[in-house]
Amino acid sequence: MRRLCALLVFSLLILTSVEIARAEWVNNGVPLAVAGSYSFADACVSDGAGGAIVVITDSRNGNYDVFAQRIDGLGVPQWTVNGVTISAAASDQTGAVAVSDGAGGAVIAWADTRSGAYDIYVRRVNAAGTALWTANGVALCTATGEQLNLSIASDGAGGAIVAWQDLRSGTSWDVYARRVNSTGTPQWTANGVAVCALAGLSANSPVVVADGAGGAILAWTDSRAGNADIYVQRLNASGTPQWAANGVAMCSAANTQAGARIASDGAAGAIVAWEDARSGTYDIYAQRVLSAGSMAWTANGNALCTAADAQANSSIASDGAGGAIVMWQDQRNGGDVDLFAQRVNSFGAATWDYDGVAVCATIGTQGPGTLVPDGSGGAIALWEDDRSGTGDIYAQAIGAAGVMRWQYDGMPVCTAARDQYTPLAAPDGSGGVIAAWSDDRSALFDVYAQRMEPRYGYWGRPEPTVVSAEDNPADQGGKVILRWLSSQRDRYDNPAISNYSVWRSTDFVTAAARAGTAASLVVQDPLDVPSDFAGTALWERAGANGPEYWEWIANQDAFYMASYSLTAPTRQDSVGGNPAIHYFKVVAHESDYPQTRAWESGTVSTYSVDNLAPAAPLFLTAQRAG
Repeated sequence: MRRLCALLVFSLLILTSVEIARAEWVNNGVPLAVAGSYSFADACVSDGAGGAIVVITDSRNGNYDVFAQRIDGLGVPQWTVNGVTISAAASDQTGAVAVSDGAGGAVIAWADTRSGAYDIYVRRVNAAGTALWTANGVALCTATGEQLNLSIASDGAGGAIVAWQDLRSGTSWDVYARRVNSTGTPQWTANGVAVCALAGLSANSPVVVADGAGGAILAWTDSRAGNADIYVQRLNASGTPQWAANGVAMCSAANTQAGARIASDGAAGAIVAWEDARSGTYDIYAQRVLSAGSMAWTANGNALCTAADAQANSSIASDGAGGAIVMWQDQRNGGDVDLFAQRVNSFGAATWDYDGVAVCATIGTQGPGTLVPDGSGGAIALWEDDRSGTGDIYAQAIGAAGVMRWQYDGMPVCTAARDQYTPLAAPDGSGGVIAAWSDDRSALFDVYAQRMEPRYGYWGRPEPTVVSAEDNPADQGGKVILRWLSSQRDRYDNPAISNYSVWRSTDFVTAAARAGTAASLVVQDPLDVPSDFAGTALWERAGANGPEYWEWIANQDAFYMASYSLTAPTRQDSVGGNPAIHYFKVVAHESDYPQTRAWESGTVSTYSVDNLAPAAPLFLTAQRAG
């Protein structure tokens, strides 16, 4: 039988259950579009608040239209069931791309056949799920011929820059781009700026990334030299090309270079990775282009992988330090297709194992996949995986040093019946990701989503979520009330949590506490504090600006509650000139013995005040003077 920790005096500490809704993530994902039609996940972007916006192409109206759904960090869809309509124009709308608008919404662009040929349309949806601008979208390009293969980047001001391959010439593909501002007004040249338009030569498959100054850098595959090469161009905020007309050669080595992927270098330049057949089989190369258009590394790029057999279908993510992480499908091990990755720093040096580290090398085919930066120099990878005989979705966290942080060969995101395809992901702002994918479990394609937490790679929210911290009302000060949602592993059908520990820090931690002399137990991990601990403990935790010190307050046994609350002591009250801000965390501890896993909440701040009116003084006398 579980014991409720009663080691602190109840006048200082009161532990109760409170009625707050439990998070909604479920095993194998939350449905976002299950309309009895064919639904496909086309794009996934962060909502800036721990959740994501997923863009969906759906045939519920008889043709393919564009919809969007927002899911919050607790796993609750926020908008209309099966998604809000972005465009339901005649004929098909497909190939949607999206980027955050910086205000909790997204700008979405797609290829649209309402006129008979593919054109480019765009629309913005705000954080509340209201589709803005012209109904069914603003026309960004309605030139003759086909416009396809879109890529999108933020303009940094609530709008977006869209690039595409364009057949208006009638004879060969060109690359065009156009900006739409935050109010839905197209900018630049009507029907787009020609990025590369060489008569009779093919330029296609553009990718684009923001340059940080309102413009963008584009890369594409280009056949002007007779074989496919990689070219780049920068457009400023006015849409004016900044480098050589029709682009600068990034790689013009022998044979084919294709499949460009692009990431910002954080300094108005970009890093591009591609598949390269100069050796006779496809390898992975990369190059950095600086803001002025010059190449920073070896001519024709630096090799990231030249292992035996073919490497293809790469993905890329910025490492936040001027370099990038690149992942690809790899056949070096014979019949199976595995996933490998490499980090290249800002100087072009590959920093992990020669030819890359194995992200997943189990049986079957892994990939294609996608990468999302983890905010700490690493990335989280997601991919299609058929190790079980059907297509599932798996994920792995790759540390900044190239070490896999989760279970060997990845953690399952979705292993539902039948096949799951095309995983997409967006960072959740706390080191994890929100994943979305197309799902065939119902024999009709639907769209599902799942969160993967950052520490061990479990689905959902195994960490507690502090939802409020406030002064305890009508007291003499010295106490605050914390309320938190329980771990999703603290439930009857998933009894994996034994207890919660509660920790306090302040903006005036004493020198003695910093030195560890004020504690009977100094720990590097909350797991080191026993569930029946009754002493004084100090948690020394790595912070952004050096060590942080957190004081243990209490342990609370887990009872499968949806939520808990705690009346916790503070060091001192807020007074004039000193707000005495206090910070709290709650940590969920697993049930297994010995405990090897714990999940910490985010940090919440609050303060206490003495808010009781003073009693009337006794034996007071007064008289009127004058």
